[in-house]
Amino acid sequence: MKGRVLVVDDDRSMCETLDVVLRQHDFAVSWTTDPGEIPALLESNDPDAVLTDLNMRGVSGLHLCERLAASRPDVPVIVITAFGSLETAIVAINCSAMPEALLESELFGHVRGAFTDALQPKLLRVLQERRVRPIGGNEEIPIDVRVVATTNRDLQTLIAAERFREDLFFRVNVIHVELPPLRARGGDVLLLAQRFLELYAARAGKRITAIAPADGDE
Repeated sequence: MKGRVLVVDDDRSMCETLDVVLRQHDFAVSWTTDPGEIPALLESNDPDAVLTDLNMRGVSGLHLCERLAASRPDVPVIVITAFGSLETAIVAINCSAMPEALLESELFGHVRGAFTDALQPKLLRVLQERRVRPIGGNEEIPIDVRVVATTNRDLQTLIAAERFREDLFFRVNVIHVELPPLRARGGDVLLLAQRFLELYAARAGKRITAIAPADGDE
């Protein structure tokens, strides 16, 4: 086991998805859709890290991050979001860093072809100059970040249509990894199906009965 992770998200389906993904990577996972349960879960599960959404009903992931930093500074907090602005994403990162440290972390974003016309030049400037001005601050600070971006769009087509900046693509496309669609990965489909079958069978208190293949079937 690589470690224990507590997932906090008011979207149950997201918790279940993260549960599946993290367990596949050999993490022990506990999760809740109710931030009020966090103190009890911290006590009972003693997680090595907390993974929380930025925008939840009734509580901000940033506020939660600040509370955890004050009460359990030994537990790192990772705030995730399909962020709407670069500034928000940068503050999501900064709250889990040491107060005296520079912003030095990994920024993950789903490109979707995606950053808005207004956001693309801002992100490009940050990547080029490696400086940001925090919300509420008057001075820019240096940063050292690693950007991991995903998309299910053909960015070259979007560039040709002038819907995605070519200079920004040049900045983020340093190491390109192409992942085949799930429909092309039959083995993965079977693994996911098995995992969800086990998950929902356990939740319903049902047993899984193996079904022998019919004659001639493989």
